Amino acid sequence: MLFLNDIFIKLLNMSITASYVIIIILAVRFLIRKFPKKYSYYLWSVVGLRLIFPFSITSAFSFLNFNMFTNVNTGIGGAEYIPSDIGFADMPVIDVGVNSVNETINNILPQAEAYNSVNPMQIVIFGISFLWVTGMFIILGYEIFLFFKTKNLIKKAVFYKDNIYECDNIPSPFVRGIIKPKIYIPFRLGEKEFSYIICHEKYHIKRYDNIIKAISSFILIVYWFNPFIWAGYFYMNMDMEMSCDEKVISEMGNCVIKDYGNTLLSFALNRRYLPLGPLSFGESFAGKRIKNILKFKNPKLWISFLGVFIVIIIGAVCLTNGNSADEEDDFAVETENNDILTNTLSLSGGTNFIIAGVDETSYFTDTIIVGRISDKNELNLISIPRDTYISFTDEQERLLKEVNSNPPKLTKISRINIYGKEKYGMKILKEQAEKILGINIDYYFKIDLKGLRNIVDSIGGVYFNVPENGLKYSDPSQNLYIDIKGGYQLLDGVSSEGLLRFRSGYRRQDLDRIDVSREFIKEFISQVFSRDNIKDNLNSIADSCIKYVKTDFPAVNIPIYIESFKNIETINGETLKGSYQYIDNGIYYIYDDSDAQKTAEKFFEK
Repeated sequence: MLFLNDIFIKLLNMSITASYVIIIILAVRFLIRKFPKKYSYYLWSVVGLRLIFPFSITSAFSFLNFNMFTNVNTGIGGAEYIPSDIGFADMPVIDVGVNSVNETINNILPQAEAYNSVNPMQIVIFGISFLWVTGMFIILGYEIFLFFKTKNLIKKAVFYKDNIYECDNIPSPFVRGIIKPKIYIPFRLGEKEFSYIICHEKYHIKRYDNIIKAISSFILIVYWFNPFIWAGYFYMNMDMEMSCDEKVISEMGNCVIKDYGNTLLSFALNRRYLPLGPLSFGESFAGKRIKNILKFKNPKLWISFLGVFIVIIIGAVCLTNGNSADEEDDFAVETENNDILTNTLSLSGGTNFIIAGVDETSYFTDTIIVGRISDKNELNLISIPRDTYISFTDEQERLLKEVNSNPPKLTKISRINIYGKEKYGMKILKEQAEKILGINIDYYFKIDLKGLRNIVDSIGGVYFNVPENGLKYSDPSQNLYIDIKGGYQLLDGVSSEGLLRFRSGYRRQDLDRIDVSREFIKEFISQVFSRDNIKDNLNSIADSCIKYVKTDFPAVNIPIYIESFKNIETINGETLKGSYQYIDNGIYYIYDDSDAQKTAEKFFEK
């Protein structure tokens, strides 16, 4: 089930990219409509390559660098409009680059319900995947039926010469076969008609159109659900036939245009439809082809050079992927402040910060901790439950609408990054935490939860006292397997991630998970900033942080704060107090405002 879902989501993402490529090619095709049709035909190879290969190089020329794709994950593996783990997201969202489409689809996607064993989105994806496979088999079955039907029509064909056969049961010529393709033509063709048709069909074979057509047909079977690919397939076949017509005219001269047009017209008047399978293709689009040859002239040299240049440019724009965030900046650590020197702070009084553990695929924020490091060698940490109920200000809504056409007024704090994306997610999360605690937060640190294991491994693991009953949980649908014995032990990256994600075995579930997570982070900070760890693992720690941590913290302040963390003597921690309530068909955590202010006064010296 999981394997099928993964394949379908990958193909769906590839087909969305191909849809944009098809739109671009149709636009370019219109602009070069007076060029020889072979250039339009060559352009369709870009779509085929996009639909076959799941990866590509990145470049600054890619159309995926356009502003409309700012919130779409791109890179060598292709654009990810639909997150690969959308089936496990509490609030599934997609981003195809068009706000109106995003709004329509995201509004109907089912949200996860608390305490349900299966995310309803997993069921939806499996159902759609099953429908996709069913559709493929139906279309493939029909193609097989056509293959044998055509085979039955030509079983009495008479050998003429070379690979040419004459048959009385067919209304128009066609090529059949891949390795040893054969040309089938109707009986009683005139001498001129015969020469035109054979020249046309032989050029198909010489150009390997029989193989291209077979590959295209199978691509269409796989991507049958995408109407843009059907449109691309239609126009590719049209350009294929027209370019062959032009080749015949080029070789035989303009003097044959009238007779060649009459030949096409005679086949057009024979209105019997001959359906062919994927290993055969025949004459079609007679009306458009006749109009095209009547206007055809052998191109001038500059037209040929320009046509080749256009094909190369479209290949560079449409075959390459957009630069990922890491490639746009050699350091994943962001600094939002351009003048970091004027904003360098000493530890006089202390510094407040927020840590957000974010899944970089779905933008879901699983862990939220507000901390303060003081000049008294103290580190205080307050955990905010991920289900905390929040409302956006008018200004925050305005910002959200820049990157998400329909953000809600009320939501869970863990979903802020889903709506705000890379541009405004952490800014608004920081503002909401400030509102809850009534404090100013100086900096944010956004940590990719998938990269946490690498950070932990970079320091050689973290010693931690696991709850005495141990942690054991498995969910094959999420590819999640946790098996950690109780007691004090060294946890590697994988075990640390399992510890932070485990909650189903706790009495208070997520609240107990929050307490354990905070204790783990206390130990992590204590051990990572120990003098031996800093000295022995500084390079690996820095490399992991550069890759997996994003922040607005000025790099120039790092030496000051490393010394401060090394001198920490006391680490305190609490969870924001409150209770769970059922609101609007969802379970939310309603924090105690009075207690939040008291805790902030104690921990943050308001």
